[in-house]
Amino acid sequence: MLFNTDSQTDERLDARDRIESYVVPGIKASWELVGDQLEGQRAIVGYQREELAIPEIGEVYKLTTPDGLTTQFIRITAVDHSIVTFTYSNGQEYVDFNRRKVEMEISAPLETTFVGAPPVPGEPEEETSSIHRTQIADTSRYYGIQSMSTNITAGDLTIKAESVYAPLVPSAKVESPLLDQYGGYTGKTMVATSASNRSISCRFVHISGNQSRTYLQRGVLPGTLTLSLDGGTFEDNGAGSLLHKSGTNNYSKLTVDYELGEINVWRASSYTTATANASYQPAVAITGAAISGAIPVTGQNRGFNYTLNMAEAKPRPGTLVVSYIALGKWQDIRDPGNGQMTGSGTGTILFATGSAAITLDALPDPDSAIVFSYVAQNDDEVTIRTGSVPVDDMTFRHTVEKPGIKPGSMTVTYVSSGENKTLTDQANGLLTGDGSGAIHYAPGELSFKLDNLPDSDTEIQLTYEEGTSAGGEVIVAVDGQGVMSGTIPGAPLLPGSIQLQFLVEQLSNVPNGARQEDDWTTYETTRNVAKQVSDDTAGGWRGVTGTIDYQTGAFTILALQDYTYPEWRVSRATDSGYVREVEATNTTKTQTFNGSTITAIAQASNLSHAPYNESITSPELTIDLLPLMKQCRFASRQRGL
Repeated sequence: MLFNTDSQTDERLDARDRIESYVVPGIKASWELVGDQLEGQRAIVGYQREELAIPEIGEVYKLTTPDGLTTQFIRITAVDHSIVTFTYSNGQEYVDFNRRKVEMEISAPLETTFVGAPPVPGEPEEETSSIHRTQIADTSRYYGIQSMSTNITAGDLTIKAESVYAPLVPSAKVESPLLDQYGGYTGKTMVATSASNRSISCRFVHISGNQSRTYLQRGVLPGTLTLSLDGGTFEDNGAGSLLHKSGTNNYSKLTVDYELGEINVWRASSYTTATANASYQPAVAITGAAISGAIPVTGQNRGFNYTLNMAEAKPRPGTLVVSYIALGKWQDIRDPGNGQMTGSGTGTILFATGSAAITLDALPDPDSAIVFSYVAQNDDEVTIRTGSVPVDDMTFRHTVEKPGIKPGSMTVTYVSSGENKTLTDQANGLLTGDGSGAIHYAPGELSFKLDNLPDSDTEIQLTYEEGTSAGGEVIVAVDGQGVMSGTIPGAPLLPGSIQLQFLVEQLSNVPNGARQEDDWTTYETTRNVAKQVSDDTAGGWRGVTGTIDYQTGAFTILALQDYTYPEWRVSRATDSGYVREVEATNTTKTQTFNGSTITAIAQASNLSHAPYNESITSPELTIDLLPLMKQCRFASRQRGL
């Protein structure tokens, strides 16, 4: 490689500076330093959000100390990363959060100590070294030697070289296997969880220097936050910054983390611990169904400017990522949520029409592709489940240590407000008293609800009589009406001690999720349904039609039930055959039984039972947070251009 610095007195250091000037600092990097990185280290450790791009081998970054006096360009030679759970104290409680930890080897040792900080969910709390990506800048001319790809003969007007590119600085290429990675785009998008705004009062706490912080308790839908602070009104711009709109402005910078609901402010002088009023639309971050496309780069269309037409599936704000290869390295341009794309290029998006125009910082490599990925504005794929709904009482479920409970012998005792409360067994499978519940005697399973919550540090006492249950196979037959019949051995049998166990089959049907009508189909599978039916102590079965003769063991039971079978079809598609919506038509089918035997558990009527006591120290509590949710949706997006 040859070059000229245009100076007769330049030394080796000046030559190095001229070589290194092929890159200049760009935008802020997507990762922060984990703690101080000491002078002489040949590896550094950082952390970043899971959805951000991982630093790649060969990338160059600029590190700058907090005082801005010392800088160093570093080149990545090896990368290792993993998802780690960090713990952070917000002053009131400890909060766990996940981030990607990135360990990077560098080509030269650090020339000084670069200050970092412990990982936090948002912006670092103290002043740390800044990290910036770099981009190629044509500030110098370089000359090199290349081999010819074809022979040169006298009279030729053109010659062909193997390549017009040559590395200025030696770099390494390493193959790194990646396990358990998502095959497509995994960016997050904020989705509203309420149709109306939420107004709260929040107090800022001092972090360090001029920085203060507060939390909004919930995620924020970009573009909906209004903050009243120190006599001024600020509104977010949809890209994570709060802009001054009216009143007094005593702040140099205000930011919001939409997913965490975290607001950081930097006062122009001193700091603030004032109380502010905030209004915003609550939201939650989701990973939506992704759409990906590509524009091949050819000799005819290779340039700096490209347009994207996403009218069939318009992108959600903050999800579009455009990637391209320049000089063998991937470069990204991202939409922060306001339609103004930044990164290794610039661009604008019209969300109403799905059109985008992008300008690249460098020419893409020949025979490569401009790749774009985003989450579409398909509101029918997201259903808001918030609101007021009736919630059932907490239910305790427990299996006793000694199955084979004698009907009528179970007593449940608990302490509430210092008083003993009792539920008693009615010998018909029901528990009544200071609560309600049900009991299956043969397997020893019971569930109950208490009228009052038990006192803390107390136990629920169970007192009952138990006896050994006999079990075995019973030959059965099933008629055309789905009624099963057979005889349980060991009669006469103890009422309440009998349970039948068997499997039936039923069909399920789901669509394959393809987005083109030519590829769209459904898959039908057969699944087993386990049934356990107990007798009701009165010659019948709980919840199922049938009879049991305790003296002879002969029984009948309606074993096969009807179920709903969905038949899917495409209900809406575009003129180009792109699937927009599917729907199901429900039909009724009947379960099938393909065996000839089942398992029966029972006790003889003359069996003697022994008393037994046990306690529940940590009962399992089941709370149904979505009691009205019974809907299933299937969604997938894939597209190639």
